[in-house]
Order: sequence, then C-alpha cells, then structure tokens
Amino acid sequence: MSKPTKAQDPSSSKKHKSRVSSIDASTVKNTQADTQDNSNMKTAAAKPKIALHPLEQLLGTSVKNASGLTVNPKSFAVENGVLGLYFAANWCPPCRTLTPKLALLYDELKTSDRKFEVVFISFDYSQESFTQYFSKMPWYALDYSELDKRVEVAEHFDIKGIPVLIVIDANSCEVITLNGREMIALDPKGSLFPWKLEEAEAALDTLILQEAPASPANSTTEVNDSKPPETGNKPPETGNKPPETGNKPSETGNKPPDAGNKPPEEADKSPEEIPTAVGDSNTE
Repeated sequence: MSKPTKAQDPSSSKKHKSRVSSIDASTVKNTQADTQDNSNMKTAAAKPKIALHPLEQLLGTSVKNASGLTVNPKSFAVENGVLGLYFAANWCPPCRTLTPKLALLYDELKTSDRKFEVVFISFDYSQESFTQYFSKMPWYALDYSELDKRVEVAEHFDIKGIPVLIVIDANSCEVITLNGREMIALDPKGSLFPWKLEEAEAALDTLILQEAPASPANSTTEVNDSKPPETGNKPPETGNKPPETGNKPSETGNKPPDAGNKPPEEADKSPEEIPTAVGDSNTE
C-alpha cells in the first residue's frame, strides 16, 4: 500500500511564491536601474557637443550695449549680415576723431535697413575710461572685464595700432576689408558698403590718385596699443629749442661786419637776424 502523500499547506505555497516574487522584482528593479545608468552614460558619451557659431568662437557668447542690453553675437548672423570690429581707446586722439564718423555711418546704414552691426574692442586702461568712452557709442562691446578675450581678438587680427575698423562677414567671419578706417574717409555715407576687397581696392586707388593734402583730422599718426602716443605727453622737440641758427654766431662772427660791402637791407636788419659777435666792440 502506498503511503499517502502529505498534503501541501496552501498558505506555505503562497508565502514561497510571494518571497520569490519579491526577490525577483527587486533583482529586476536593480538590473533595470543599472541598465538605465549605463544607457545614460553611453548616450552622454555619444552625444556630440553643440558646435559654436564662428562669431561665438571669435567673440564669446555675449556682448552688450551702453544701456546694458546683452545679446549673443551670433544674433548678428543674418542674411547679408556684416559686422565691424572696432579697436579703439578713449586716450587715443585719432580714435576720438574716427568714432563720431563711424557713428554717422552706423546710423546711415541702419536707416537704410542695411544689416550692419559693430562690436567695440577696448584698449582703454581703466573701467572708468572705457565706460565714459563707450557711453558715446550706439553699438555693442566686449565687456571690459573680459581682458583675455579682448587680447585674444586683437592678436587674432594682429592689431599693432589703433584705431582699426575691420569689417567681416557676420555668418562666416571671413574678412571683407581690413581698411574700414580708410573707407570711412573715402565713403562716409557707405555708398560702396560693405567695401568688398575688389571694390575697396579700386576705391582706394581712386583716392590715392585724387588725394588732396591731408587735413589735420586725417593726418594723425597711428598710435601703439601698449601706451598713449608720446606726442600727447610732451610738446614737439622743435618747441623746446630755438632754430640752430639762433644758438651760434654766423661764420663771419669773429670779425666786424663790413658794412660797406653789404647791401643796404642787410645793414638794417635787427640783431636777432644778424647776430653780433662777442667782443666786436673792443676791436680797433
């Protein structure tokens, strides 16, 4: 006779299943979490960095105007957009001459709906000087605190003196002309703007052929970017000493002038014009 099979406790079976189910769920949960973490890591590693616009690479991600409005320079990258990079400083006399002319051109182009913007890169020696000068400008600037970026941009374009206005394509950052300052003198209302290379060269050739004697406003000397021009700190050398002819006697100064052999007009000249030799009055 076979032994009767021991009846299984239904409650025991349920506990076992519950215990197993609980363990399995925990294991699955942990596994899923690990899988998700690994997936996120792979996604982060595989996700490429967002490429910066050429203007962001050149100028950073923010410029501001004198009112404090901050924008990303890539916003200038519109169709047919043109950007002027203006290197200048408050202490530089030629800069103070050029800035109002550039402002007039800026307003003229804005009025005619030309896609032109300017960013000022300062060479000022203090925040106060920068703020004072920038307050007169209607365009944008790299913040004065961004010294490294200002130096980087200046070195990128090999700036040796100021003022300099470089005109670039706002989409590609390709240089249109390095001679913006000269073009403003030639084309103050921007009739030839944006002064593409061939047009600019032809226009400059015309200017050279027709150039009149330079006025004081246009003949100022380029200044070095490392210090203010020396001519602004001291008078010209010729102002510190009289002409050489006033410091030494004439070649005939060792003997009395022969009044009888000279024309009448020479005898009538003042002592400053014809110096009298020392000791002539004692000559017998």
